[in-house]
Amino acid sequence: MANDERRWCCMRIAMRRRREELGLTQVEAAARAGMKRQNWSHIERGRREPSLSQMKAIANALETEPTIELFENYSFDDVEGDEAIAKTS
Repeated sequence: MANDERRWCCMRIAMRRRREELGLTQVEAAARAGMKRQNWSHIERGRREPSLSQMKAIANALETEPTIELFENYSFDDVEGDEAIAKTS
């Protein structure tokens, strides 16, 4: 897996985990970020890469900063398991 692909993969997993930590649905998180749930879902599932402004909005919605801090606690090993789960959902 290329570094950019790995980075986006980690971000998506961290995004979902943080949303779940806050007890938010995709609808609620998307509303906080000022976007449609479908857009949130596409970003969270890796079907679309967020723009810089969307990354800032996502970070604000998840009560964090749009930095590596959002996903620094997750290793690539964590991602592989979650990706397998996401593909079967």
